[in-house]
Amino acid sequence: WIEKALVLTKNFNVYLSKARLYYKLGNHNDALKAIEQCREAGRNDSDYPNRIAEIDFFERRIKSAAK
Repeated sequence: WIEKALVLTKNFNVYLSKARLYYKLGNHNDALKAIEQCREAGRNDSDYPNRIAEIDFFERRIKSAAK
């Protein structure tokens, strides 16, 4: 479903959901790639600045789990 959503829109929220899914599946490398895509997609979204702290926190969580 996430891939279908990305066909419709490249919204940073969809990439964040994709990162969360990969994280839950234990696929930390792909979760980090999705976070990078989330950041790229968020550059032109007015809501993105309000969510940066959440995204940063989640990225640190992924990185610590990947060790």
